[in-house]
Parts: sequence; C-alpha cells; structure tokens
Amino acid sequence: NQPYTFLQVKDSSVRRESDIDALATTDKNTAAVMVWHYHDDDTIAPAAPVEIRVKGILSKKVGVKHYRIDSVHSNSYEAWKKMGSPQQPSAVQIKTLGKQVNYKN
Repeated sequence: NQPYTFLQVKDSSVRRESDIDALATTDKNTAAVMVWHYHDDDTIAPAAPVEIRVKGILSKKVGVKHYRIDSVHSNSYEAWKKMGSPQQPSAVQIKTLGKQVNYKN
C-alpha cells in the first residue's frame, strides 16, 4: 500500500484505499512519530500492522508515550454520534465529550 501524495489527497481525497503513512522528527535525545491509518469514508478498516524503528538516539533509557484516536479511544466524534449527534449539546453532554479526549492508551 503506497501512501497518498499531497496532490492525490488535494484532488480526490482518500477514497480508494486507506492511507497508511507516518511522519517523524528526531534530535539526538528524542523522537516523535505520528502514524495514521485513514480513509475519508467513516468505515472501519482491518487493523494494519505497523513497525517503527528509531535509529540514532543517543540516550540509554527509552520512554514511550502512546496516543491513540480511533473508534474506541479518545474519539469525541464517535461519542457525539452515539448521543444522536445533538446540534446543541447540553452541559452534561459537553462534559462527556470532553472526557473522550484522554489520548493515552
């Protein structure tokens, strides 16, 4: 599965296959990697195995923070749909939606 190019996304969105790609940044002590598995249609796709290898970090200790947004984790949009997609959410609904933004998994 080849990642979509910017022009493909701009001209036709992500409609054929899911876009699975990553973006990374590093310095001598840290690395940050963002991986996505995305499609414009709101459908559930099969899980895609991803392997991340980080080279060149000089630190002897490594810590990992994993953040996930999917149909179950940290997804206020899914929670909003389950509420019936209220156009004017109540204070209680807004509080519930805010609790969805707990990115750590």
